[in-house]
Amino acid sequence: RYLPRGKSKRGRRGKRGGSPASFIEGRVSLQERPLEAADRKVPGHWEADLIKGAGNASAVGTIVERTSRFLMLARMDSASASSALEGFSRRLRTVPPSLRKTLTYDQGTEMALHQDLAKRLRMDIYFCDPHSPWQRGTNENTNRLLRFWFEKGTDLGAYTKDDLKAVQDKLNTRPRPTLEFDTPAQRLAALFVRTDSSHQPLLLSVLFWAALRIASLAAAEAISWSPRGMIGVAFAKALPGWRQRWPTLSASAIFWIVVS
Repeated sequence: RYLPRGKSKRGRRGKRGGSPASFIEGRVSLQERPLEAADRKVPGHWEADLIKGAGNASAVGTIVERTSRFLMLARMDSASASSALEGFSRRLRTVPPSLRKTLTYDQGTEMALHQDLAKRLRMDIYFCDPHSPWQRGTNENTNRLLRFWFEKGTDLGAYTKDDLKAVQDKLNTRPRPTLEFDTPAQRLAALFVRTDSSHQPLLLSVLFWAALRIASLAAAEAISWSPRGMIGVAFAKALPGWRQRWPTLSASAIFWIVVS
């Protein structure tokens, strides 16, 4: 009962299915990924996968940033390559270009249109070796946590965008031992408020994209023009010591608007 998925004991892992890697044309091996992605010091390197529902007929896309462990969930119409292309494109386009460096995926054929995805996002995509889930361990661990909400054998197509965002927010505001008990949201926010010259372009990019996002929401009358609605004070208050951390949390709230 103390295990993350509520099981009484651990079971053996089954072999992961999948189609031959030869179905994916033009794939680039993980061995060619920039070394900066491995040490997690440089943000903007992501890992992605699909959590599949009953009969592989439905799916939810999971995208995790390696440095901060920040999670984004993408609603999919199905587990097909075309649905993966549209779902991942739609979700990752909400991320500033400076945070879209690389994407690491497994050998699943839902990524058969990876070249189109790379062109849309101007993002390099790399593939793990066959049957090597540890090569994108951050995403695998996140998927394990997500199975608490998205159980195997269920219809994942029944979950709405709001449902996915609620689960996403829970994990992004959960303290992590690997982050010295910071939350992924806090770690990502900290990246935005660094004042050294190497991160000034990143901060400016985030602020620019946030301004565009707020303007688009305002035009659609989708948010309240109260301080609570504009900068996400509700999110800030949910974290301890929010008044002392206001500069960091403001940046975090801005990013929250960008990716919501």
